[in-house]
Amino acid sequence: MDCSKNLLQLAEQKKAYEKLDRVAIGESEACPSHNGKYDFVISASMINNDGWDEEVFQQMLSYVKMGGFIIFATKLNLNQENQYAPEIDKLAEEQYWKFVTEHTFYRYDKLCNGHGKFSNKMVKVLAYQKTDHNVWLEQEKDRLEEEERIRAEKQALVDEKLRVKEAKLNGAQNERKRRKMLQERESSMKLEAEIRAAEEAKEAELKAEEDAMAAEQRKKALAEQMKAKLKEAMWAKLKAAQAEEVARREALRQDML
Repeated sequence: MDCSKNLLQLAEQKKAYEKLDRVAIGESEACPSHNGKYDFVISASMINNDGWDEEVFQQMLSYVKMGGFIIFATKLNLNQENQYAPEIDKLAEEQYWKFVTEHTFYRYDKLCNGHGKFSNKMVKVLAYQKTDHNVWLEQEKDRLEEEERIRAEKQALVDEKLRVKEAKLNGAQNERKRRKMLQERESSMKLEAEIRAAEEAKEAELKAEEDAMAAEQRKKALAEQMKAKLKEAMWAKLKAAQAEEVARREALRQDML
């Protein structure tokens, strides 16, 4: 597969390929018959340019068999570092492929004494082998489940500590409430006792006043009775004296007769 018509014609002249397709990898999809068909996918001078992303590597992976190899010249930045390292490393971490080897050489090192358009340029060729991403998915699933289990256990421990702490706090609060209720009850009982004592004292005072008034009334009644009897006795004595005087006078009158 190549996007260059001229290069495909040269490839056809070599009689080394079963089939030739003009496809711009990374820009268009090849026929599905290419999927998972090849032992090697080689890109000599495509990826060592700007503008690609993870999708172009995924497309190359789709054409190679499981365990097959992807070989390509990568793009180097001004510091001679792999410009696509983040995308390549991400695919390796997710087990789409694994690193096999790399090779570095200089292009145009024997042309024009290394001047002008054909100055020496470093080229880095990388080789990766396709691996089963589904295995990684299972491993990642297991890892995430294990992390979730550990997180849940830790959270359970934290929740239990919080529960115990809250129980202690609630216990202390309940104890304070209980003591406060007892104090309030004792204060209430004391207040009720004081109120009852005051009421009883008031009742006793009222009863004493009533008893004093009743005694005074009895005293007055007795005095009235004594006064009435004394008056009656004086009247009886006066009547008796008058009767004696009348009898004496009658006796003198008889004597004078």
